[in-house]
Amino acid sequence: MALGVSVHVSTLTSIAIAVDRYCVIVHPLRPRMKTSFCLLVIVAIWLTSLSISLPLAIYQKVSRSSATKHAA
Repeated sequence: MALGVSVHVSTLTSIAIAVDRYCVIVHPLRPRMKTSFCLLVIVAIWLTSLSISLPLAIYQKVSRSSATKHAA
């Protein structure tokens, strides 16, 4: 699950940066993003990433391979 979350966080963060850069280039005179909105975006990115990866963590089955059965 950790790998899936980190991949989603990385991808969504890149998208958020791209959207911010787009807004700055298209609307150069508008005020920049406020700290409270930035924190809201960060929380939304993490919650989205967790919610996307959670079904995999819930329904994934872990089984022992034959190599680990003989070693135990």
